Amino acid sequence: MNLQLDELLANTPPKILKSRRKTMKFLLNAYKVSAPGMITKPKTDILAKQGAFSFHYGSTDPDMRTLTSWLLTNV
Repeated sequence: MNLQLDELLANTPPKILKSRRKTMKFLLNAYKVSAPGMITKPKTDILAKQGAFSFHYGSTDPDMRTLTSWLLTNV
């Protein structure tokens, strides 16, 4: 569980979904909270090419499920 994402969802009023601009800002903040490891992307690119490792970029599936559930519940 991502505690920062849970806190963001708990502190966000559902009425922001009525405004496209506010919804997009909210989604950007939710993405930033759920994908903090993107600052290491250049290093993971090098490791992936040299060592044949695989990495997951972006939000994890549980975080996406939590965010989607909140969105669908409050629409």
